[in-house]
Amino acid sequence: MIKRHCLYLSFFLFSVCGFSQSIDSLKIGLSKAQNDSIRVSYLTELAQKYLSYQLDTAVLYGRWGLKLAQEINYQRGIIHALNLIGNYHQRTANFDSARWYYQQILPIGERRADSIALANAYNNIAILYNNKAVYDTALNLFIKALNYEPKSNLKGIAQSYLNIGVVHYYMGNVDMCIEYMRKSVKTQEKEEDKRVLLKGYINLGAIFESIKHNPDSAIFYYQSGYDLARSLLEKKDESIAAGNLARVYFNRDEERKAKKFLDESIAIRKEMNDKEGLISVLLTGAGMLGDSPEAKQMILEALQISKEIGVRLLQKEALNYLANYYVANQDFKNAFETNKEFHALSDSIFSKEKNQSILELQTKYETEKKEQQIALQQAEISEQQAENQRNTIFIVALITLVVFLVIVSLLIRSRSQKKQALLIQEAQIKLRETQIEAALNSQESERKRFARDLHDGFGQMISVLNLNLKSLEKGETDRNEAFANSAQVLDDMYKELKGICFNLMPETLIKSGVIDALKEFAQRVNQTRKLMLEIDTFGIDERLTDLQEISIYRISQEWINNVLKYSDANKITLSLTK
Repeated sequence: MIKRHCLYLSFFLFSVCGFSQSIDSLKIGLSKAQNDSIRVSYLTELAQKYLSYQLDTAVLYGRWGLKLAQEINYQRGIIHALNLIGNYHQRTANFDSARWYYQQILPIGERRADSIALANAYNNIAILYNNKAVYDTALNLFIKALNYEPKSNLKGIAQSYLNIGVVHYYMGNVDMCIEYMRKSVKTQEKEEDKRVLLKGYINLGAIFESIKHNPDSAIFYYQSGYDLARSLLEKKDESIAAGNLARVYFNRDEERKAKKFLDESIAIRKEMNDKEGLISVLLTGAGMLGDSPEAKQMILEALQISKEIGVRLLQKEALNYLANYYVANQDFKNAFETNKEFHALSDSIFSKEKNQSILELQTKYETEKKEQQIALQQAEISEQQAENQRNTIFIVALITLVVFLVIVSLLIRSRSQKKQALLIQEAQIKLRETQIEAALNSQESERKRFARDLHDGFGQMISVLNLNLKSLEKGETDRNEAFANSAQVLDDMYKELKGICFNLMPETLIKSGVIDALKEFAQRVNQTRKLMLEIDTFGIDERLTDLQEISIYRISQEWINNVLKYSDANKITLSLTK
């Protein structure tokens, strides 16, 4: 007798929407919505609702929502719509289209740093590869999704652990499967929403029962799932857990417990009016009870229900169970008739499935062709929008940079000008201070020299003249000699006074300029025959200002006097070049 194992190894498509209302209320809300972003939310929620039972309607609302979200550049709405359309293509077994829509979410999620959107997209792409048995790629994508899950999203982390465990199950890595499923259970135990935890319990029980052959661990996890399903009022999961517990207890020869859980599983399916699920549980019970009359009753009930609901595959499975039952009881006549009916139904199903497959392939081809055209157009539009957006961002950034550089340049220039003006002002102040100090020093020096010249030269001559006059008064000298000496002294005094005046301000300097004054000064020096003073000039064709000429004359005069006093030079050359 065939024994059926209810393995609850499953994935969840991820899609996040903002509302939780009935379809009628969502349609009313859509008609009254005055904001485009709210309309997008209503459209995606409607698409989500219709995905459960009316796929064509779901994808229409999803595409409407995507178009509107793209028009208003509502990024979150675009993510939701792409996700829903991807879900539609996945459920219609259109692998390439589903993957294309999911992959469109990735760059948007990266730009928005939306880790949840990225985790969901990678999860959904991984499910596609898992369904195609490309397990290595699926595993890598599930791990990448796990890395994007925020630490606060315990439900998402638990689901990722569960998904990774399922892939390891399919790859035959049982120990890794158990490790990740236990991680999922441990993570979800902290979360208020225990639905993922429930799946983890049932999956772990199935693995320990069918692969590890550890009935104690299987019972522990099935019982945990059963208790949790009852607390969550999840009738379907409660029925699955109860049916699995019945099978484990039956294999351990604990028939009373097995019968209790089997009856409960059947009662739940009947209460739910879940006829397909009821058939599954009845056949599971028949497999447990073997060749007993009760097993036959369960098989016949399952066969009757499958005929009523017209599910030919379940009818075929029930016939197979019934034929095996007759063989086990050595009722070969009924076994032959049942087996004949089984093969006739199989041939009919094969023929019908073949015709249906041809029709579906044709429909799928036409649908995919349209989808590819739509996807291509949307890709071109998206690329153009992205290109325009990049160009706009580049132009704005460039203008901003230019304005920034101009402002910085103006600030630097203004600061430099202020600094330069300050330096010039400080230099002018220092120059004025130097000029004032030089003028004061020059005046003081001139006063000292004037006093010295009057005292040493003119003063002595006055003293000599005074002596001559006194000697003339006393009659000590001849009058003519005294007059001659006095006249000579007065003449010397005149010359001395003329020299002092020349030193103070040569008349030639005032009348003819600094060059003639210096030449006259050189002529006076040369008359001493102690050395030769030569004056050279170049480029000075016009008179300078009074201050310049006086300053140059005094500086030159001071230098030459210093040479006369402190050196043994026999020739001095003074060059003035403009």
